[in-house]
Amino acid sequence: MEVGGRSPPSAIPHNGSNPAAPASAMQIILNLPDDLTISETDLRAELAVALFQQKRITLGTASQIAGLHQLEFQQLIASRGINIHYDVEDFERDLTSLRQEGW
Repeated sequence: MEVGGRSPPSAIPHNGSNPAAPASAMQIILNLPDDLTISETDLRAELAVALFQQKRITLGTASQIAGLHQLEFQQLIASRGINIHYDVEDFERDLTSLRQEGW
């Protein structure tokens, strides 16, 4: 099973298939065993949860990777017993991101 794709930056459309995606985003191709029964949507959510839990990305970035609204992502991590780590820096980054997206 192949997930994702790699396109030159000029070929990446703004917002692509994910309306929450930033204008420029890294794309990765993963070759996974055919018998692995996980959708791209579920794989993106698992990656976002893992990176968020390791405090490597913010809540906003995790939500974007998962393709979920922040409230939906919060519900997902809460259902797994993962606490939100959200400080002033995270808040400021999210405000900047929201302003860039026209909110």
